Amino acid sequence: MFKPTLFVITVGSENHASSRIRMVNYFEQIKETFNLTWMPLRGYRDYRTEGKASLTNSIDKYWRLLKTTFFLLGFNYDYVVVQKEIVASWLLKHLKRKGSVLIFDMDDAIYLAHENTFSDYLNLFDKIVVSTPFLAERFKDIDTPILVIPSSVFLPNIAGNRKLLNDQCIHISWIGSPSTSKYLTKVNEALLELSKSCEVQMHIMGATIRLNGVNCVYHDWSIENERTLLSNTDVGIMPLDNTEWETMKGGYKLLLYMSYGIPVIADAVGTNTLIIQHGINGYLAQETSQWLDYFNLLLSHKEEAIQTGTNGRKTVETTYSYDVNASRLIQFIKN
Repeated sequence: MFKPTLFVITVGSENHASSRIRMVNYFEQIKETFNLTWMPLRGYRDYRTEGKASLTNSIDKYWRLLKTTFFLLGFNYDYVVVQKEIVASWLLKHLKRKGSVLIFDMDDAIYLAHENTFSDYLNLFDKIVVSTPFLAERFKDIDTPILVIPSSVFLPNIAGNRKLLNDQCIHISWIGSPSTSKYLTKVNEALLELSKSCEVQMHIMGATIRLNGVNCVYHDWSIENERTLLSNTDVGIMPLDNTEWETMKGGYKLLLYMSYGIPVIADAVGTNTLIIQHGINGYLAQETSQWLDYFNLLLSHKEEAIQTGTNGRKTVETTYSYDVNASRLIQFIKN
């Protein structure tokens, strides 16, 4: 059976969160429709040293760029997807002359680093996929069709209703990277105050930030570690600053927690306000002082906490799962 060819360029490998969430996790479904060639531009990224220069990483990236250019110049592909990378305009124009359909995928406000040229760059593509309506609105005036595909999650098997694990201890989890761990300082005071009334374990995966006076437990990220942690989490949190960068984020942490039926608390910023229906499938903190209120609410109203988590799971099932969004992405690429 004939399948059209698809070349996918991602920022990193499956260990790179954005690449895994936006592209790699779709590959099994994509292979049913396309002959897939995949080139991650970073292969050795280590989140524990994120932001630090590495000669090995630099050499590896430039080698991958050369290899990608060789493939794109030497072979013909019906479709080329670029995930959040700035590819040389001459190469994109060359691909269009050869008849390739170009698709750009974006899940962050990366345009802030290319403010004067980014719209022109996007117009080199035939189609654009973004993770939030806020990003779509930001570029509504360009000529290229835009589709919103939220950053999706797999639905884990969870047996029965979740229960708070221990009346005497609350297990709160946050998953991220060193660059995003700064947001946890926003809830430091609330966690410290909560610790006066019950035992608090603040589980931090993917970073090693210290929170003053808070019992923090640190976890290296892996798929298995993530599953284990979330299967034993009482509350998932997503604090954020309120700037343009955070407004354009896709809310993936929330969706990941919610897929496990975990009640969530988040700052009322950007996509968080679209995912969470306050008091129904989670809680939105309008100001820092409200974090403690919502922690206490979940502790003192356990049945409500369980129902909130159940409602969050249903939200993911209907709108934010790969099962729902894979066909939308594939059809947009192909048609």
